[in-house]
Amino acid sequence: MKMVEEEKMRMVKKARLAVEACDQELKDKAKEVEALKMDRQRKKQHIDELDSIVRLKQAEADMFDLKASEARRELERIQRIILAKSEKSEEDYVEPVKKSWVVRDLENSQVYTDLIVITKKPA
Repeated sequence: MKMVEEEKMRMVKKARLAVEACDQELKDKAKEVEALKMDRQRKKQHIDELDSIVRLKQAEADMFDLKASEARRELERIQRIILAKSEKSEEDYVEPVKKSWVVRDLENSQVYTDLIVITKKPA
């Protein structure tokens, strides 16, 4: 009977050690869970910050896109003005030049005609 008692005591002691080991493992796992929760919370905050930055950058990109579109429209408007002014300037410059060429050509042809008339007259 004493042997059975000793065997039972060893089994109880072994079971108690196993329970203590399980308790310690449970505490360790609880610490790991807590650490994982904290890490998860930090990562969630980081993701929220990144989402905020992405929204801000998207808003900036939209703003710059709008400004670029406005600048393109302004450029096209200025190009039309320049084209109209250069056409007007060309008209203002070319027409008088053409007229002066016509006048000069007429004068030259008159001189040529006079020369021909003079050379055909009997002397």
